[in-house]
Amino acid sequence: MPEFGPHVQSKVPRKRGLRSSQSRERSHRRPEGTLISHLVEHTAAVTSIAVSPDHLFFASGSEDGNVKVWDTTRLEKNVTSRSRHSVHQGGKITSVVMLESSHCVASASDNGTLWVSRVDVQLAPGSMPRYGPIVTIRQHLVDSPSGDFVTCMLHFDTGNLC
Repeated sequence: MPEFGPHVQSKVPRKRGLRSSQSRERSHRRPEGTLISHLVEHTAAVTSIAVSPDHLFFASGSEDGNVKVWDTTRLEKNVTSRSRHSVHQGGKITSVVMLESSHCVASASDNGTLWVSRVDVQLAPGSMPRYGPIVTIRQHLVDSPSGDFVTCMLHFDTGNLC
């Protein structure tokens, strides 16, 4: 479907910092790692994070009702810790998922809404990614008299157009 944008190839994540001499056994020590950034733009708890198939960006959903798009390259290189896009959906975001093989993000809220948005991003060799406007391509409402809403989502592309 053209509104979902071009097919995006999945990228195998890089493994850094693990030397063969390091033990993979569990220990009673605290976990170690490098803090890359604080997602300070959210004003409430982050409830869900989804990473794009090519690892160019990730989306976070929060109880503040916002879905934000974060550029992984700029965060890693400490260029900026600001989000590239923010969409206010309302309610509390309960789930965020990437649609497989695309730059589309589906987000659900406890106000009964389910939105699908496309993130337009282009990467030229040797440069930082360029982001166009985020486009909301689908909006659904879970119409339930008892106040039901989506709490968890998964997406799998079967490749069938039927």
